[in-house]
Order: sequence, then C-alpha cells, then structure tokens
Amino acid sequence: MIFDRIAVGALTSGVCIMDTVFISIIIDNYNYERYLVKAIDSALRQTYPYREVIVVDDGSTDDSLSIIESYGSQIRAVLKDNGGQASAFNAGWEICQGDLVIFLDSDDILLPAALEAVARQYEVTVISALPNCNTVCRWYHRRANPWDIRSRTNIPSPATYWPSY
Repeated sequence: MIFDRIAVGALTSGVCIMDTVFISIIIDNYNYERYLVKAIDSALRQTYPYREVIVVDDGSTDDSLSIIESYGSQIRAVLKDNGGQASAFNAGWEICQGDLVIFLDSDDILLPAALEAVARQYEVTVISALPNCNTVCRWYHRRANPWDIRSRTNIPSPATYWPSY
C-alpha cells in the first residue's frame, strides 16, 4: 500500500490531517573525510525533526571512520568493504526506516529547511493524489519505488512527470 505510514486522513477546510512523514537521509562516503563533517552536520541540523541520518562508509582508508564514530548515537553508521557508490546506497536503503529517502553524497550539504520542504511537498502530493493514488509515485517513496519492476502495477512512466525523460 502506498500510504504506509501516512493516514489517508480527512480534509478539513483545505487542511489535510495526516501522520508525520518520517524521512531517512542516507550519506555515502568513500575517502571524503575533508567533506564528511559538513555533510553529516547539514543532515543533523535539519529543522524538520522526524528524520534519521544513516552514514555508510564504503571501505574508506582515510580518517573517515573516526569522524563517523565521533557522532555516536546521533547517526546510524554502516561500515562495509568497498563496493562502489551504488552498493553503499543499497546498504543504507536496507536499514532505513523512512517513508521518504534522500540520498546525499558526502561532499554535498543540505540546506537547513530541505526536509521541511520535501515533507510539505509530499503532503501536497498526497492530497492531490487521493483520487488517483498512482500519482504519489512521483516522489521517491520507500514503500512504492516506481522504478522497481516488481511494484509497477498501474504506475505511470517517468515521462508522465518529466517530459524530457
């Protein structure tokens, strides 16, 4: 079901009453100790409180491990042998709990209100999708991945949302 943690709640005076959207931020890292602190800090300093931060180290040989360990229980750390960026993101995906997932490279940062904007837009998308739940899939939803062939029951192609696709 697409609305895994989101209540298909009531519309009252144009306001949708729904459960909180939980967002996972997955940061992949390989030998980027010089950027890693800024990436993790940007994820932890989000104004949106319903989130988890997962940092996947893909077999770094620099000082990345000690940086990751310094965050303690503020983050969920995954340490693995080097397998490439896709395998790092997949390792994070396997343990994430979010309704929505944001993938962040360790040399990138999120603006403080980034998750708030995503959650707000997601709620607007859900409201507009109530008559036709397929359109919810325009967002990268943890439970209904539109690119996964196994979940493609009546899901429109990416060209529906991105004409240049």
